[in-house]
Amino acid sequence: MGYYAIRQIWERVQQVETESSIPLPEDFPARAKLEAAGLTTLEAVRANLGNLRKLGLTKREAKQVEAAI
Repeated sequence: MGYYAIRQIWERVQQVETESSIPLPEDFPARAKLEAAGLTTLEAVRANLGNLRKLGLTKREAKQVEAAI
């Protein structure tokens, strides 16, 4: 692998690490319920989009969270 290929891979890894550490914004829909369920970052919420109802969110809250992501 060349230098530029390795650099591109490294930049992608750094981007994923940065996204996984972005906390939920203060005005994020159903933030309190998400944090109570242990989902404190945008990446954690994105990874659990299919389980929002099982985590205690109402149907409306789940739709708002999906729209916000």
